[in-house]
Amino acid sequence: MTIEQAIYAELGDDATFTAAIGSLHWEAAGRAPKLPAVVVQQIADTNEKVFLGAYGGQATLQFDIYGKSQADTADVRPDLKAALRRIRGAVDDFTVTAVRISNEVSQGPQPETGVYRYTIDAIVDYTE
Repeated sequence: MTIEQAIYAELGDDATFTAAIGSLHWEAAGRAPKLPAVVVQQIADTNEKVFLGAYGGQATLQFDIYGKSQADTADVRPDLKAALRRIRGAVDDFTVTAVRISNEVSQGPQPETGVYRYTIDAIVDYTE
């Protein structure tokens, strides 16, 4: 399991977070997901050697929130951020030392579907 998949699994196991959303997806939501939907994608993972011989790095993840309205995406944002803040310590075979938000942008309604999209990028610092 990669650190990205481990973070995805942690979010899926977070009952508070999953109660706030319609569905959670890895890389693509597929056809007609239950909204509001959150799609998790890996953007980058350096996985470089760090102090004391432990291997680790910084993984960048993108979280796309899809909703029927801008308010739907706004309602999920604090829940997603809170869930990410709760991810610390042992996660699968990794130790997560920090998860921080690096970017947020409203994409507005998607031309093909009219579904609203809001993107949050997060950097995960970890060792393995």
